[in-house]
Amino acid sequence: MKNWILRSAIACATALPVGTAVAEGNPYDTAPVWSADGTKIYFYSYRHGAAELFQMDADGGHQTRLTETDHNEWWPYSVPIDGKVVVTSDRDSGGNFKGSNLYLFDLESREMTNLTNVPEGHWAARADVAMGARTMVYTVAENFAAPEQEVYLMDLETFEPKLYGDNPHHANTNPAISSDGSTLAYASTRDGKTGVYLNNAEGNDERLFMSVMGEKPLLRFTPDGEWLAFTLSTSIKIEMEEGARTAERDIYLAKLDGSEIKRLTTEPGSDHGVSFSPDGKTLTFASYRLGPSEIFAMDVSGHHLRNLTKTSRGAD
Repeated sequence: MKNWILRSAIACATALPVGTAVAEGNPYDTAPVWSADGTKIYFYSYRHGAAELFQMDADGGHQTRLTETDHNEWWPYSVPIDGKVVVTSDRDSGGNFKGSNLYLFDLESREMTNLTNVPEGHWAARADVAMGARTMVYTVAENFAAPEQEVYLMDLETFEPKLYGDNPHHANTNPAISSDGSTLAYASTRDGKTGVYLNNAEGNDERLFMSVMGEKPLLRFTPDGEWLAFTLSTSIKIEMEEGARTAERDIYLAKLDGSEIKRLTTEPGSDHGVSFSPDGKTLTFASYRLGPSEIFAMDVSGHHLRNLTKTSRGAD
C-alpha cells in the first residue's frame, strides 16, 4: 500500500457552526446525507437562526424543514432503521454550543430519543454509520476541538456503546466506517505528524494509509468500500458576509489498495461534508463557492455538477 503524502497549508480559521452563531436568514446549508432508499437528502441549515434539520428530494426539490427549536440540531446520518435518522444536538448540554449528544430522530413524529449521555460540556459527535452492519462510530471529547478524543462504536440494535481500539487515547478524530463495518478510517496527529489510518472492526490492525500536512481530513467511505473520500484543507480563502469563516478545502478520492488517488474539486471556495448516494454514483457535498454554504451534487467522476439548495444570491 502506498503511503501518500499530501501537502496543504495549515488552516488558521475554523469551520462553522461550532462556537459561532449565524444571523437569522443566513442560508448556511451543510452536511448532506442520503436516505437509505436514495430518494431524499437530509441536511442542516441556519436559515431560521439555530441549526435545524431539513430534507429535500434527490434533485433539490421540496426542501422541507423538519425541526423548529431554539436548540441546534447538526449532522444528520441515515441509519438502517425505517423512518429514523441520527442527529447531533446540544438540547441537553446546558446551553447552545456547550456540548452535544447523539439522538435518534423520528421523521414522522419528530421526536428525539437520546443515544448517548456524555458529561455536561462534553461532545458526542462526528458520527458515521455502517448501514450494512447496523453499527455507528462516533467520538467523545471534552470540547469540540479537543486534540484528544475517544472513538466509540454503537450497535444500532442494542444501542450499547463500546470504546474502540487497542489504544483509544490517541488523538483520533473524524472517524468513518465502511458499509459492512469491517474497516474504519480516522485522522490522527502523532509526534507532530498528521495521517489517515485504517483499522479493522476490532481496532487491533492499525496501519497508516496516508500522511498529510495541515489539518485533519474529513473522511467518508464509498458504499462499495473500495475508495475513501477525504476533504483536505489547502488555504485560507473564503470570506462570508460576517467575515472569514473557514479554510478552503477540496475533495479527493483515494483507492484503498493504494493504486489511485484523484482530486474531484478545484474551484475556489471550501468544499466539505461529503456523502454518497446508496448506489455510489452520486456525491453530495457542501461548498462556499457561491458565498454562504450551499449543497451541491456531482457524479463520482467529478462531472455534472449541480447546485441543489440554490439559496445564494445569483445561484443558478
